[in-house]
Amino acid sequence: MNIFQVIGNAQNSNASSETERINFLGQRISRSVLRINKSQNSIPFDSSAFEYRDFNTISIPEYYNRLRALSNENPLLVKDRGYVILKRNKKKHFFDVILSILMYYSVISSLYYLAFKDKNAIGAAFDIFVWIMFTVDIILNFLTEYTDKKFRSILNLKLIASNYAKTWLIFDLMAQIPLGWFGHPTAEYFLRLIRVLKMEKNFVLININAISNKLSGLFYKRDCRDKTQFKLKFRYACKIAKQMLKMLFLTYFLACLWYYYVDYIIRKRHTDNDFVKNFNLEEDSEYKKIIKTWYYIFTTLATVGYGDFYATNIYEMGFAILLLIAGPTWFAFMMGSAIQMINKLNDVNGIANKLTDLELWITGIEEKYEVIPINIKSKILIHFKNFWKNDRLASMLNLSQEGFLSLECRSYFYSEMPNRFKRNLIGYLFGDIIKDHKTFFVHFSKIKYELCRSMQPRFYAANSVILECGNQVFEIIFVNSGRYEIGLSTCKGFRSYFNKSQKSIIGDYFFLNSIQAFATYKAMTNIQSYSIPCFILAEFIKLFKINVSSYLKKISKYYKELFNLMKNAPQETEEEKKDDYEKKSFSSLSDKKYFSGFLKKRIINCLISEKDENSNLKDVFDYVNKVNGVIKKLNSSRKDMLADLKEQLLLILIKNSTENNF
Repeated sequence: MNIFQVIGNAQNSNASSETERINFLGQRISRSVLRINKSQNSIPFDSSAFEYRDFNTISIPEYYNRLRALSNENPLLVKDRGYVILKRNKKKHFFDVILSILMYYSVISSLYYLAFKDKNAIGAAFDIFVWIMFTVDIILNFLTEYTDKKFRSILNLKLIASNYAKTWLIFDLMAQIPLGWFGHPTAEYFLRLIRVLKMEKNFVLININAISNKLSGLFYKRDCRDKTQFKLKFRYACKIAKQMLKMLFLTYFLACLWYYYVDYIIRKRHTDNDFVKNFNLEEDSEYKKIIKTWYYIFTTLATVGYGDFYATNIYEMGFAILLLIAGPTWFAFMMGSAIQMINKLNDVNGIANKLTDLELWITGIEEKYEVIPINIKSKILIHFKNFWKNDRLASMLNLSQEGFLSLECRSYFYSEMPNRFKRNLIGYLFGDIIKDHKTFFVHFSKIKYELCRSMQPRFYAANSVILECGNQVFEIIFVNSGRYEIGLSTCKGFRSYFNKSQKSIIGDYFFLNSIQAFATYKAMTNIQSYSIPCFILAEFIKLFKINVSSYLKKISKYYKELFNLMKNAPQETEEEKKDDYEKKSFSSLSDKKYFSGFLKKRIINCLISEKDENSNLKDVFDYVNKVNGVIKKLNSSRKDMLADLKEQLLLILIKNSTENNF
């Protein structure tokens, strides 16, 4: 049994429950339609078309489409097909868009008229037009198709009228009562505010997915990762804008109600002080009044106010208490939703939130131990940034290095695919690597898809060591881009014998022969690569009983030549090793940690233990000169530290020269 079969047999519990739920729903709908068909003596219903086995071969949307098509065959549900306006009718959709805009206008203008100013002649004429449009909408709602809870399209006028009467008819009629014509405009404005309940529904009329697809098609002519990211960013940006608009409308809504309430208290209670008089709002124009009141409500909900505007009497204070109880809670919820979407927008590449978790992890280590050096931190950050950016399996697999059989699938869609589809997908994701390293994957063709499922991205910066001579190989590196050189590290620097570019493998020969590396691999440029853990390859070789001798014969010629070069390479002498050690010791003078050890072991102990005093003094002279060279290249804090060392060396020099008349 291969790894795909192991994962394929482990069904996701949530996915299976969802499958059973959909299947059960389909059986219920099938039985209900069957009963209707039998009662109407219509065409017999073939229930075999929707057995459970079909669910394994069709998608959930297609399944629902079949159920919807099935409902259209029911004469009771499609009785008045010729008289009903379909939801996909373009003219009806255009009318709905215009009506949604008029709905926003109706609510916003009603609030403005209610609080600040009565409508003028132009506004009254336009309100008549709006009233006519909403009356037409009420009539059309009796003729428009709708979808019931069982996803069936209803084209029966009687059922449509019954559904509309049970849902929005009463609210629409109340909002249409023209009380202003009978001298009660305030009551009419309040009734219009019922349309607020339908404003959320109208956002669905704008198809964000269709807009993002069209815009992405203008900038990207073919499907690619950047095109997908553009779509996601656009959709999240639209959701953030929607949340912002909701917050603005909420504060505007409360600002108008607040000003109306203040004006009502002035007219009914005749208080000595009020919000309008205290802040001289009666002298301002209507637009200044709404801006100042809007500002007061916004700051109250967001920050509990700045103190420049506030409630002035007990009636206003009572309203403010209710406002502070309910308003900030809802406002905070909206802000939280917006912030969550902003985080998702920042994390389209899957890096932002992960970086935060990584920094917290590093901080946790530093709290219990010492502070991690900056060079180690930077290497960790570079590794994980590259890993998250180039991990091709991030959305499908949860890779664990405890053992190859512990590879777990965390994607519902991937786990539900047949094994042949999984292989096709893995082959597509790693097709370039399989093609570039054809020799390797031809010999391991039985397990190439399983190996690809274990691949992890790796990054090596220029001049960094990929594999050190004498080390054991733990990963097999498949170089994707960049150049590297092969040689040996000596006291005079790195001695290169070969250099290679992409489409090559590092470590396979050493691992399959169970030997340590006899050469050093060093990056010449930045290298992007993918790696396979050696323990996973070893497990698959045992499991599938793969003979690796043929592959080793194919690559052994090159490695034998490399081995002979490394074997015949000139060896370092003892003097070169000593010079190299002293060079490294003096280079460590810039590090405070190594400085104290160097001072104790390389200078004082040397001067005390040696018998040849003249040679000791010469050593001191050399050390003093070298320290002077180091001091010139360091900052002030290191200069002070090394100056102390220099003084101690000079004191030793003077003392010994005095005793020996040097």
